[in-house]
Amino acid sequence: MRILGIIAALLLTFSLPVFLAGSNLRYLASELRYYEYAFDKYQVEEATGLDEAELKRAAETLISYFNSDEELRIRVTLAGQERDLFNEREVAHLKDVKDLLQLCNRVQEFALGGVVLSVALAGGAFWRSLARGVLGAAALTLAALAILGIGVALDFPQLFLQFHFVSFTNELWRLDPARDYLIRLFPEGFFFEATLFIIGATALEALILGAAAWAYLRLRKRGHR
Repeated sequence: MRILGIIAALLLTFSLPVFLAGSNLRYLASELRYYEYAFDKYQVEEATGLDEAELKRAAETLISYFNSDEELRIRVTLAGQERDLFNEREVAHLKDVKDLLQLCNRVQEFALGGVVLSVALAGGAFWRSLARGVLGAAALTLAALAILGIGVALDFPQLFLQFHFVSFTNELWRLDPARDYLIRLFPEGFFFEATLFIIGATALEALILGAAAWAYLRLRKRGHR
């Protein structure tokens, strides 16, 4: 039973950080209010010529697209003419983005399975095993986020560029703001603030869970004296 408790703690240590970060990414990618906030902050209406209603419809369509098997097509009115918002290159890149997001969703679900399995394996020392796992997960999460945060603070554009090299097998993501609407809809600032949100939310969750686990272990230790 002691071995099962150790395995449960280790499994929770490595599964929980992935689950937390993946959950925050999954939430933000489907949160219409964030899209609307970023469109307003980065003056996307002026950059694209699309009014607020059309921008909202475009965001809703993209959210639905990322979470389904449907094809993407968004028709808008620009300069009095109806046209497709995205060209073939942009649509192909958005398919890559969709595949990446759905992969992240599967990883998040797999990590949730790890969390559930760790609970099932906790054994006789149930709460102690879980508390140790949560404390380890919190420490691992905060350490990883600290490293990522330093990279974001020092040179986000370079970090974002390297992310594209690692995440995609083509260069469809190299877009021209003078021609392509996708890069006007989603400037670098959109992703910078999204990254800050995911780092901040995940760090806060890790701190709360870690503090609760630490407090439990301290109280348990005092109770045994």
